[in-house]
Amino acid sequence: MGSLPNHHDVLTALVKLCTNAITECEAQLVQQKASDMAEAKRLEEEQKARENEARMLAEQQEKERREKMEKLEKDTLAIEAAERDLAAKKEALRNAQKGPENDEEDGEEEEGSESGAEEQPVSLSVNIVSNFYTYSNQQLCQDTRKTKTKRELEEEGRKKAPQTTHVVVSVPL
Repeated sequence: MGSLPNHHDVLTALVKLCTNAITECEAQLVQQKASDMAEAKRLEEEQKARENEARMLAEQQEKERREKMEKLEKDTLAIEAAERDLAAKKEALRNAQKGPENDEEDGEEEEGSESGAEEQPVSLSVNIVSNFYTYSNQQLCQDTRKTKTKRELEEEGRKKAPQTTHVVVSVPL
């Protein structure tokens, strides 16, 4: 029975070997779990970072879209204001070019027009200029007779005109 202690030694060695293998496997398993947890945490952080980036990008795009819309709205308002100013200036120019013979018609047109309150001061100023122009014309033509030639009338008008052209009337537009 001499072989029995050898069996015992072999079994002890085998148990030690198995125990060491189990311990080593358990240690590697713990290490793998820690590594897996770290990897999962890293992936989670990357996912959060991507989501945060996507959210920030969406917010930036929304902000740019709003800014574009606001700029478009401001540009539209500016264009509309410029168009109103241009229309008022055109109306003032038309009224000024019509001269004194169309003063009564101007008043009728203004009453029937769809223009807003903004254009009324322009029309009133133009009417004042037209009335002044009519008065000046009457003063210039008061002393003329039909016996004078056209050239004489023009010369007389030129002589009297500088006296009336020094008046400046501002037209708010």
